Amino acid sequence: MRKIKIQEWEEDATRPKLDNGGKPILDGKGEQVLEVYKAKVDTVAALRLLIRIAPADKLPRGYDAFRAFHKIEKAFAKALADPGKVLEMEDADYEFLRRIAQDNVPMEWGKGGPLSDTIAEFMEAKAE
Repeated sequence: MRKIKIQEWEEDATRPKLDNGGKPILDGKGEQVLEVYKAKVDTVAALRLLIRIAPADKLPRGYDAFRAFHKIEKAFAKALADPGKVLEMEDADYEFLRRIAQDNVPMEWGKGGPLSDTIAEFMEAKAE
């Protein structure tokens, strides 16, 4: 069993600026105007992003992989609903997700800060 404390932080993110009708505002060149906002991020969001950005040809396929992803998502949902916010994963599910993260984590995520720290904590989680 692996237990990982869910870290939460805010970071700057961008999104299209919208007019009152909900349509993107364009600048004089016809490009979308972006606005900066504070996005709330956590360990689960970072791990989900790692799965989403992994090239499809590098992700496992088949029913066993489907079951593993299903169990991982259930663990994510349970952790986010838990007041203590601890992600608990069976060793096999942890190792499955760890292999995906190890092969796909962008190197620029290692530049420091909460995202870097949370990925390092996940990758180094000890069995209990």
